[in-house]
Amino acid sequence: MKPVHSDDTDELHRLAVREDWITPLPGVSRLRLSRCQKVVFWGLRIYIVLMVAVVAWAFATGHIAS
Repeated sequence: MKPVHSDDTDELHRLAVREDWITPLPGVSRLRLSRCQKVVFWGLRIYIVLMVAVVAWAFATGHIAS
């Protein structure tokens, strides 16, 4: 086994070509969400805000179980 600090650039290049790491990645774009999906995501956001508010209230008033 070779030491970690030693590197062989030719060997690394062959590995990159063999594993197809040289090819650029395909582009990423946004997906169009349906109206139903948008409503669900907004509902999740509202739920998260409410849960954070409940936890903050419980912490502030000392209602955390010990």
